[in-house]
Amino acid sequence: GLNPHFLFNSLSSLRILVTKQPDEAKLFATSLSNIYRYLLNQQNVDTVFLKDELKFTNDYIYLQKMRFGERIIVDIDIDDNALEQKVPPISLQILVENCIKHTKMTPASPLNIKINTDNNFIIVTNNYNPIELNQPSGIGLDNLTKRYSYLTSKACSFEVQNNEFVSKIPLL
Repeated sequence: GLNPHFLFNSLSSLRILVTKQPDEAKLFATSLSNIYRYLLNQQNVDTVFLKDELKFTNDYIYLQKMRFGERIIVDIDIDDNALEQKVPPISLQILVENCIKHTKMTPASPLNIKINTDNNFIIVTNNYNPIELNQPSGIGLDNLTKRYSYLTSKACSFEVQNNEFVSKIPLL
């Protein structure tokens, strides 16, 4: 599921938008509602179509962009054929959340996230600029790796390459 801080931060952002940008607040509330509907619908399924996971992740990205503004840049380039393939629910969102949670971002040095498909994998890449964290990291990724191990023999990979953090998860 989503980090509890996410709901708290989203509601705080919504409160500000309601007074300053009511039209934006409506879109924001719709995205937040879409996110929680998706979470409820996916509770007992092992896999979802990538196209549905992508819609969910786009709603999540939209809310994060409302919060972080120009500090997040996302580029999505997914092969149409891949949209009909499957992934575990919440998997793509976990990879994006991982980028946001572990990367220093400023307007001058934004977080750049690229999401693309290659050779039956979905790949999420971000500029490697880690925050020094006290909290344990990798819990979401470990969890995702375990979920994949029940579904396929293809492995997930998470590594730093050429000053980028690269996450690869198999399409099913």
